[in-house]
Amino acid sequence: MKSTLDVSSLRIQIEEMDHLIDQKLTSSSLFNVTVTEDVIKVFDVANSYMEKYNQVYLNEGHILKALIKTNVIDRFLTDENKQIILTLGTTSRDMITHLGNYTLPKYKFAACS
Repeated sequence: MKSTLDVSSLRIQIEEMDHLIDQKLTSSSLFNVTVTEDVIKVFDVANSYMEKYNQVYLNEGHILKALIKTNVIDRFLTDENKQIILTLGTTSRDMITHLGNYTLPKYKFAACS
């Protein structure tokens, strides 16, 4: 909702890149299909972010930050778009809340016979 990406321009760029990608595909133990060197680079950087934060699961925040910091998506996004994506994808989403004043609803259950 906050992105100003032009989908039609992305489609044109993807079509232009299709013939270049075929020349740069490589195998990796991380994937079941061949991928580009850029994909491997992004996952390596994302993995380093995961390790830096002492986490055990690679998440979307790591991937988004790696995509932006490795400059792989520079030709698709403006600086403003990159900042919005980075902010939304890496903002903490802890579900912790204080329930000290919370009162459980009183339900009436029918007796089982």
